[in-house]
Amino acid sequence: MCKDENEKKESNQKRNMKKIILLAVALCVIKNSNAQWINQTSNTTNHLSSVCFVSPDTGYAVGAMGTIVKTINGGNDWSVQPSLTSYNLKSICFADNNVGYIVGQYGRIFKTMAGGNNWLLLTTDTTYDFNSVCFISADTGFITGKKGDNGYVLKTTNGGTTWLPFSASYGQITVLNSVHFDNSSFGLAAGYFYNPYNFYPLVLKTTNGGTTWSPKYPIGSSLYSVHLINADTGYTVGVNNSLLKTNNGGDGWITQYCSSNVDLTSVFFTSGVLGYAVGSNGTILKTTDGGNNWDSQVSNTSNHLNSVCFANSNIGYAVGNSGTILKTINGGIITNNEFGENDRIDVVISPNPFNDIVQLECLKGADVEIINPWGQVMMSKKTQDSRTTLNLAKLDCGVYFIRIKTDNAIIIKKIIKD
Repeated sequence: MCKDENEKKESNQKRNMKKIILLAVALCVIKNSNAQWINQTSNTTNHLSSVCFVSPDTGYAVGAMGTIVKTINGGNDWSVQPSLTSYNLKSICFADNNVGYIVGQYGRIFKTMAGGNNWLLLTTDTTYDFNSVCFISADTGFITGKKGDNGYVLKTTNGGTTWLPFSASYGQITVLNSVHFDNSSFGLAAGYFYNPYNFYPLVLKTTNGGTTWSPKYPIGSSLYSVHLINADTGYTVGVNNSLLKTNNGGDGWITQYCSSNVDLTSVFFTSGVLGYAVGSNGTILKTTDGGNNWDSQVSNTSNHLNSVCFANSNIGYAVGNSGTILKTINGGIITNNEFGENDRIDVVISPNPFNDIVQLECLKGADVEIINPWGQVMMSKKTQDSRTTLNLAKLDCGVYFIRIKTDNAIIIKKIIKD
């Protein structure tokens, strides 16, 4: 049982409150979101920090120790590109099919005008550490990071030949981790500032193309990524499950509630309602209603994911630690029958929610896995009969997936341990 002797002595009111909280979490975790993210062979074990696609077929990822990998066939093959530096590369952005930029540690800025076939090191101050790059045209772009104890936004209007810095200092230490522009005038940068004993979220807003920036102070913790939908709507994510939305151009921020207490590192939207966030322990979240609800997807990895990018509404990629590259071709969703309409599995799970024991009715010889929301397999078993007893007493209370696979089909269902 999940409850110890002290919990058994709690009042009925406290027990009811626990059930309400559990139900709320369960509803937020997954609403029939059976996920299909496929591991790609990246040909590197270095951590990957950023991914960018210029078409459904052509994309790039960058990461630790100067790693750059490229695909020209939709992720079927990834080739490691010649190293430009031994320093960590943090972010990559292409303004069009040919012109792209990479930024990283010690002021490193690289530019290509040939679709990544060759890169030029742009001269800048090596005392900077750059975290994010965003270009709104081949010539006009922005970089965020830090120099010393101050956060910085740098702007260029001549393709990186010169850069104009904006210093941001709002505490003992200020760091800007991400920048995104909706148009040539309106943009947001996100990060954090530190005062003794605490980290605080920070958003900077510009409405004049980066000439001036005004600070906004949402509720939460350190922020890692920001993404704009239009001049009114945007999202930012960060530490301790910080997932925030603005409906008024960054002036005010609404906390979004989702599945678990994890660190979210990247957010990306393909439309006004369809978006994704990724983070620690293989976390992938998806919304289809403009952030009102976020559903967890099975990533099939426990590695930290650092960046997510979609080439269109269906084809997307996430990259992370240890060279992890994941791909989906249908927005991360699979039907109960992955392999064809004629190959169905009839499954009965009872009770659900459950305490310790689950009775499973399905085909004999099926492979059964219990998976947590971050893709970690907590238990695996092959059914010896059409009725199988699963002892899940060792699992913590919460939401899990049960995945049943035969030679011809696969089904994933949500179960809740009460």
